[in-house]
Amino acid sequence: MSEDVGHDATPFELAVDGRRVAGLDWGGQGTPLLLLHANGFCAGMYDPIARRLAGHDYHPVGIDLRGHGRTDPPRAPGEFAFPSIATELQGALGQLGIEQAFVVGASMGGGVAVWLNALTPGLVLHAILAEAIAFDQQSLGDVANPLAEQTRRRRINWPSREEMAASYGSRPPLDALEDAALRAYLRYGTIDQPDGSVNLACSPEVEAGIYERAATIDGGRGAATVLGELAGKVTVVCGLRSSLGLNRFRVQAELAGGDLVALDAGHLVLHENTERAVALIREHFLVHQDSPPAEGSTRP
Repeated sequence: MSEDVGHDATPFELAVDGRRVAGLDWGGQGTPLLLLHANGFCAGMYDPIARRLAGHDYHPVGIDLRGHGRTDPPRAPGEFAFPSIATELQGALGQLGIEQAFVVGASMGGGVAVWLNALTPGLVLHAILAEAIAFDQQSLGDVANPLAEQTRRRRINWPSREEMAASYGSRPPLDALEDAALRAYLRYGTIDQPDGSVNLACSPEVEAGIYERAATIDGGRGAATVLGELAGKVTVVCGLRSSLGLNRFRVQAELAGGDLVALDAGHLVLHENTERAVALIREHFLVHQDSPPAEGSTRP
């Protein structure tokens, strides 16, 4: 378990095309470090990592992607599409004055990062794609569609965050999370209710809709078609215990022309070990080229 360091992030809200886009700014004087979360989570999931990176070298900023955290949900089926989500993100970054950034994208966030690069060439200085949903394989539907069905049955309201922590922390996949990451998710990924209970900030219907779109040309399959535009500027990270399988990420790295780093972890690889994630980011983003490799990493 990682102890808290740094300081609390500053929440912000923007209006992009008449819609609310929310996020967190951890401060710092260095290069902008854009943090994009997995489906069903939120920018605050990165809090333990961002606290350790904010400072002279990096300025971490996390965005709640559409329908997650405090950002407004999709209004129509087409708004679940990854390019549409990336366009909204592009508008938010314009308002924040971020013209170039290091980008870390986990799962869905990785797929959206690939689309963001395609929309704004030159914005992404270097991307770490952690189990990114960017595969040119129709078989992804065999994973995504059952997840959508399962998600729609998810409980929305809990009496307290403590009860959520006890339940989520005892079963996959969240039982693999470092305690600090789970606490960050429960803090930022829930909304207090008048009766003292808490609701999920990302509704099961939104999360399920994203899963369904992930396997289409408007999602992860389409992201694979523009992976090559990240050539030479990408590090693909995967978990050796992930259900998505190592081979998908071998192909992803080849398409992107980047490195492959495989870790002893599951799908939520960045959030299982904060110190390892911080070392990985420092190693691969250019301001710390002399940093030692992340513990336990291999390059297949």
